[in-house]
Amino acid sequence: MSKETSFGLKAAEKIFGVIIMIIGIITTYNTYNNMNAAELSANIFIAVGIVLIIIGLILITIKTK
Repeated sequence: MSKETSFGLKAAEKIFGVIIMIIGIITTYNTYNNMNAAELSANIFIAVGIVLIIIGLILITIKTK
């Protein structure tokens, strides 16, 4: 068995990271601009959006073994 990771797996990981990061950016932006709509849970949505951005950045920057 080969110990190299296939190109498709690396590309899928990077694309998945970008998608997660975009979802986090959209969630954070929309919640910040419409704090009245989210009311008490606005801070939770912003925190979840920031966590998604961080996870997306991690998936984009790490190297798969």
